[in-house]
Amino acid sequence: MVIMAAVTIELPFLSSHYAVAESTLSTLTQAPTVELVNQLFEAITKKAREHDELKSDKIRLEVELDNAVRSSDNKIKVLKSSVEKGHAEVEETRKKLHEKCSIVLGI
Repeated sequence: MVIMAAVTIELPFLSSHYAVAESTLSTLTQAPTVELVNQLFEAITKKAREHDELKSDKIRLEVELDNAVRSSDNKIKVLKSSVEKGHAEVEETRKKLHEKCSIVLGI
């Protein structure tokens, strides 16, 4: 025994989503013709291709974003290392200057 769930066909939504006139879809549900079925399949095919293109774009953009994040992280590490090295050099120079001033002033 097979129990079928009631399915509500939302013609306005389908019409909007697949760019097929609501009247065409209504006719298709009541008196389908080969021409109307083909028109629906063409609209579905077009949407499927658009979906695939968007999916490909999304993947490409995710990869680009990931690469940009990694590149930025690497730049941050290099800059942080450079700042730390510069800070160490400043401290070393400050100590040397202090030592020389102490010698000159006899402190």
